[in-house]
Amino acid sequence: MPGFGTEPAQLERFASTFTLEMAEPFLPSKLVAEVVQERGRQGERRRSLPAELVAWLVVAAGLWRAEGLSNVLAAMGRGLFAGLRWAVRGGQPPGSGAITRARARLGVRPMFRLLRRMAENWFARHGEALRWRGMALVALDGTALRMPDSPRNRAYFGTHRSGPKGKPSAYPFANIVVALCAISHVVLAGAVGRSHTSEWTLVRRLLGKLPKRCLLLMDRGFLGCAWLQEVTREGHDFVVRFRRGRKLHDVRQIGPGEALARIHLSSKQRKERPDLAHTLEVRVITYQRPGFPPVTLLTSLKDPLAFTAEEIVARYRDRWEIELTFDEVKTHLLVGDVSLRSKSPRLVWQEIAGVLIAHNLVRMHMGAAAAKESIAPHRLSYTDSLVRLRDLQRRMADAPARRLPGLVADAHADIATRVLPPRRTRCYPRVVKANPCRYPIRRRGRAA
Repeated sequence: MPGFGTEPAQLERFASTFTLEMAEPFLPSKLVAEVVQERGRQGERRRSLPAELVAWLVVAAGLWRAEGLSNVLAAMGRGLFAGLRWAVRGGQPPGSGAITRARARLGVRPMFRLLRRMAENWFARHGEALRWRGMALVALDGTALRMPDSPRNRAYFGTHRSGPKGKPSAYPFANIVVALCAISHVVLAGAVGRSHTSEWTLVRRLLGKLPKRCLLLMDRGFLGCAWLQEVTREGHDFVVRFRRGRKLHDVRQIGPGEALARIHLSSKQRKERPDLAHTLEVRVITYQRPGFPPVTLLTSLKDPLAFTAEEIVARYRDRWEIELTFDEVKTHLLVGDVSLRSKSPRLVWQEIAGVLIAHNLVRMHMGAAAAKESIAPHRLSYTDSLVRLRDLQRRMADAPARRLPGLVADAHADIATRVLPPRRTRCYPRVVKANPCRYPIRRRGRAA
């Protein structure tokens, strides 16, 4: 884990810059300043809310979702307020209107650029330990995030429609597709769209942002001949679940439960994408767990000697780690009935980037704590780690600079003790319970 430095002069310089002390090991203040200045958003000290400070505020707002932005400013610590007149003189922090205008000046792109640079730097340091057979295990999937029902949000993002009458949902939604490191739960890249934006559109934006040579683990919603050819062209491999209704051609058995087959482009795709081949050869693997229906997987790893069927099935189960990450973000990090807090579309995009960065900070600290004790990162409790990291920031904000490395080491030692029990094998069918009625049912009395 990168440290803060041990020389007192280095620590003093660290404490006098705009930074979130807890984030410094994985998101250095120099990186934030560099990314903000790349977009021409230099942090002017004469402003009450410089651009660098606002970028940190957006990240901290993801860590303290239950708090108002003014309270988040108070929890961020003295390291962020160095040189600000309103902080030095003990005055009141800027109000919500000033914070909203400052966030609008910062914009959206610096936050997503910061997310990408943060993930690239982290993967460059730890990527070799997160590969299987030389391939990075990356899970791809999408989810939806609710936001306040403001007129601008509803007009831009739209709503979901469901039911026989197609009634709109109570809140606007944003669709988001995430590329996740399946071992550490660190978000490598994300793409955001409106409620009616297809996941196919969003996932193509992520393909060029992935590490070199990945094994993409995908659900059946991403089964498409054109898309899978794009994946292989970029030098990646894939494992995707087969979907009912699709056809396999030229099936040739190569072993028990294994075959080679071809999938075809549709006639529409042949006209739209003349650069693609009309067919793609894949390996078909069928397996069944006791008490469950059989599952069919398609993969580009066609050599049964180099990659056995049992290994590929075991790797595909890692795809479910992204579902656990969505639970971590939406249930534990974004508490409350309405996930997001922003009331305008640009700030919604900006907030989503800040939430993903905040999640990565939690997961990177957990990964550093797990590495010291030789524990798998997913065995540590996300909820307990989040509570301790929030407390760590408050401790670091009030501590002298020389104590910061020791506080981080103590927090990691505490996080490493929060080991979850082994996961149980699912033994119940996937069903949805009916919601009970909130009111008693009025029944007419029977005639005598």
